[in-house]
Amino acid sequence: MHISDLHRPATDPISNTELLSALIADRERGRREDPAIAAPDAIIVTGDLVQGARLGEADHEAKLDSQYEVAAELLVSLAEEFLDGDRARLVMVAGNHDVDWNCALTAMQPVPDGELEPGFSTAMCGPNDLLRWSWLERRAYRIVDPAQYQRRLARFDDLVNRFYAGTEVTMDPLYRMHALLDERIAVVAFSSLVGNDCFAFHGAIAQDALGKAHLALEHTPYELRVAAWHHSVEGEPAAGDYMSVSTVHRLIGKGFRLGLHGHQHQAGTQSRYVYLPEEEKMAVVSAGSLCAGARGLPIGVNRQYNLIEIADDLCSARVHVREVAAATNFAPARRPDMGFATFADLRWTLPFSSEQRDESLTLEAERALAEGHYTEAERILRRLTRAPGGYARSLMVATLTEQSAWDRLADELTDPHTIAELVAGIGAIAKSGAHEKAERYLEAHHARLAAPGPTVRELEALIAAARGLA
Repeated sequence: MHISDLHRPATDPISNTELLSALIADRERGRREDPAIAAPDAIIVTGDLVQGARLGEADHEAKLDSQYEVAAELLVSLAEEFLDGDRARLVMVAGNHDVDWNCALTAMQPVPDGELEPGFSTAMCGPNDLLRWSWLERRAYRIVDPAQYQRRLARFDDLVNRFYAGTEVTMDPLYRMHALLDERIAVVAFSSLVGNDCFAFHGAIAQDALGKAHLALEHTPYELRVAAWHHSVEGEPAAGDYMSVSTVHRLIGKGFRLGLHGHQHQAGTQSRYVYLPEEEKMAVVSAGSLCAGARGLPIGVNRQYNLIEIADDLCSARVHVREVAAATNFAPARRPDMGFATFADLRWTLPFSSEQRDESLTLEAERALAEGHYTEAERILRRLTRAPGGYARSLMVATLTEQSAWDRLADELTDPHTIAELVAGIGAIAKSGAHEKAERYLEAHHARLAAPGPTVRELEALIAAARGLA
């Protein structure tokens, strides 16, 4: 489930109860459609959790606290209802509405007349600059307290820390990383709010965020890399509230193949390309606004969200756009920009083959086993297809043996393909106390594997000894 722009104006509110009810009803509706849509395994929220507060608004802190409380309640309810309470499978990023404008302003001071350097222009008010320009006042401001400026997202950061406490989400100051589908998919949450405040509306991701996330992913077995941020990558030149498409190009070069964002209040799909020197492609998907009022929606667009079905080979996705059709009821959206279809199909090519993934996982498990981290080695090996008689299975046998995990080892070797696997299987079953089962196991497999007579007699003696010790 890809949702975005949850901000709710006071003039057109919608409660958490009604939202949750509408999404649950649409989940059941989707199961009955043709093609049917499965219930989501993950939820990605691409920003604007709250409406925010205007500059100088009375009791703005209390209003923000209340809005964040409502947002947190919705996120918890979504995780409980759709994800069996697994909060690590709900990914969220901040949006421009989540910025505390009043906090940002307290970190600035007006630049006195005559102190602006000659040739000043608003181009000097970029994401990494300290100057800001107020068109309303026709004057410049300077960020003089960077620490206070960073606290403009303190409420969002606090929500994140509380929401993910106790989970295995990778928390880095520049990004968060979520593992999905048995660690075959990595979803990286980026903030596109560098330098975004009450005077600057641009979208920008921290310069080192993409590189740092790429380095963290470089030696991992994730097959599909997904990026989530808030700002759209297209907009009117005069608007200035979108993110440079060059950021998407950087993501493509670092192996990301699916990007999700919000901000434009309208669902959309597109493909972006770079040539390095061969063509590499990334599918970029926008979600409409789940909660914006009529004044905040484009003409002819209602409240929307997406359901994205990723194919088993992780090389394609079908994006179903859901839109309010009557009252607060969602239904398939037939958008003219999608040829009046209710879904769009997207394809890409993975930068890493499944063979490379398996090789990386095997090496990782081998290292964990050698270092005595048996639980970790077992966790890694369970992500692999362990062919009977293959090296990955031999590593699993060694890992389970070191843990004296006889029941799990017996389950692993229900179909022995080598004499070594037969011996290990008999030992595991006998040590678990199932002596008659061990005898049946030996009888069923020794002839098929052409086990030598001495080996069979040794295994019979092992079973008898285990029975005698019982």
